[in-house]
Amino acid sequence: QGTKLGPWLFILMINDLDPSGAYKWKFVDDTTLAEIVPKGAVSHAQESVTEVGDWSSHNKLELNADKCKEVRIDFKKTKSQFVPIVINNKELNVVDHAKILGVTISNSLQWNEHVANIIKKANKRLYFLVLLRRAKVPASDIINFYCTCIRPILEYCAPVFHHALPEYLNKDLEQVQKRALSIVLQGTPYEEALEQLNMDTLYQRRNTICMNFFQQIINDPKNKLNSLIPQKQVSRYNLRKQRQFNIPIIRTNRFMKSFIPSMCRILDN
Repeated sequence: QGTKLGPWLFILMINDLDPSGAYKWKFVDDTTLAEIVPKGAVSHAQESVTEVGDWSSHNKLELNADKCKEVRIDFKKTKSQFVPIVINNKELNVVDHAKILGVTISNSLQWNEHVANIIKKANKRLYFLVLLRRAKVPASDIINFYCTCIRPILEYCAPVFHHALPEYLNKDLEQVQKRALSIVLQGTPYEEALEQLNMDTLYQRRNTICMNFFQQIINDPKNKLNSLIPQKQVSRYNLRKQRQFNIPIIRTNRFMKSFIPSMCRILDN
């Protein structure tokens, strides 16, 4: 009975962590806090972090300040002056980017760092394709290995970053698949290799992933992101083309290229 109860006790302990005044995301023993500080307001992040520290001490856990990071995202011309966050009398390092559940978030909300990380990780596995080819493994099996162990790295959390990628980052990602197919089918142009293997480009696959994910959000009222979908457009006129969503005014290119506004525009076109 003790073995069976162990995991449940662990889950209950993690769910008990509920600092106030901040958005929070928890995954096993990894906790991320976020706070929106309005212009002219004061940050209360220190109070939330102190609650996490008190909770850790109460549950006989040690909060390691060296493994905690702070990312500040501020696009105002006059940058806000934030008080450093302190854990166990040690200030947290303020970094330009941090990895959250496998996605590298930069303080500029650009995806260069994330794309560089996943390309580096995927490239390390491309050598396995070379070894499989040398071992005279059938091309179909090598492609199955690529689709199972390498391509998912490049597509992980695609809806988060896909629409915001500039053309040069799209090309950098596509280059990984080009290299993989050139190993399997040496001397075959990329477009011919895709057709021969009945595969899509990474860009096409990310489009499909985003569309399927967006449809899931729309069709499931209980989805956490469903409340972020703009209201349906209602028109009294018989227009040639009806817009599906009442998209609010978008003031920044950064927001316009985020997932939900981008998908709304795609469905409206």
